[in-house]
Amino acid sequence: MTDKTKNNNRPFWSIQSDYEELASNIINNGGEVTDEEINQLAINEAERNIKSVAYYRIINNIESENIIIKKEIDRLYDRLKSNQKTIDRLKKCLVDAILMYGEYEHELVKFKLRKSTVVEVTPDAVLDAKYTITKTTISPDKALIKTDLKNGVVIDGCQLVENHHLNIK
Repeated sequence: MTDKTKNNNRPFWSIQSDYEELASNIINNGGEVTDEEINQLAINEAERNIKSVAYYRIINNIESENIIIKKEIDRLYDRLKSNQKTIDRLKKCLVDAILMYGEYEHELVKFKLRKSTVVEVTPDAVLDAKYTITKTTISPDKALIKTDLKNGVVIDGCQLVENHHLNIK
């Protein structure tokens, strides 16, 4: 019995779990795919519907997980900002205490100040050119390059590449 025949006789949930396990293995290996896994992933006409639906469900699961991960990243970033604000407030309180009462030591910790001088420029400051730095960023004009390539102009190091994007509705 070939794998194709075996797949057609197995219940869908069993086939789906095989593909979910395969996808999980690929994800756990950092996206590295073995030749055997490539063969398992390949879609032939007989398996097209079963594999397509299984892939669709795996894609949805991973996209849902990515949404959760993004929300967790946002939550952690907000927590990081909040923690930094707390640290800044506490440090300011310590600086104020040292300015008022002087440097001091408590058990293993020394509380001292180090002076530094920084330049503060207000947003509405009008500066002579000698006090400014001009930065130039050069990047390719992809719209113009695309137009010229479509019109037959040869541009060294540039080419039109046709991509295929999956659209599932």
